[in-house]
Amino acid sequence: MGGNFIAADGAYEVGALTQSITTLTVGKTYVLKFEWAAAQQQGLTGATTEKWIVSMGTGNVAGNFSTTTYDLPSEGFSGWMSATMYFYANSTTETLSFLASGTPNGEPPFVLLADVDLEVVPEFSSWMVFAGFGTACIVFEVVRRRRQFALALVA
Repeated sequence: MGGNFIAADGAYEVGALTQSITTLTVGKTYVLKFEWAAAQQQGLTGATTEKWIVSMGTGNVAGNFSTTTYDLPSEGFSGWMSATMYFYANSTTETLSFLASGTPNGEPPFVLLADVDLEVVPEFSSWMVFAGFGTACIVFEVVRRRRQFALALVA
């Protein structure tokens, strides 16, 4: 992971990072991917726990999603981890929200966030068209090669 990231304290003056998403299609499923890590502020000690609680407006089918809780040893860094979550759009505009959560208070359980990406999940029928076309191409190639082989045997 390189580049920019956001660090949030999950136990002190906690507030969500939010972004209004205005280009959604009602009835579509969206995949949210991001990188995250657990860390502790330099100069402080003590084991901490960290996670992100993620939601997207009222369209979130199962309420809030969260990453796994990471148990971080004193003065540690987890390394970057990938997360993938799915959301269903009930409206053309939803609020995407990331809320840092951690323990204990006073040990700065920092959780980091980077490379957030939200995309529509292709419909199954679209995949079927591509799969069907791919299968037809493979079958055509197999038949063509068998004919060439059969002609070579006859000649």
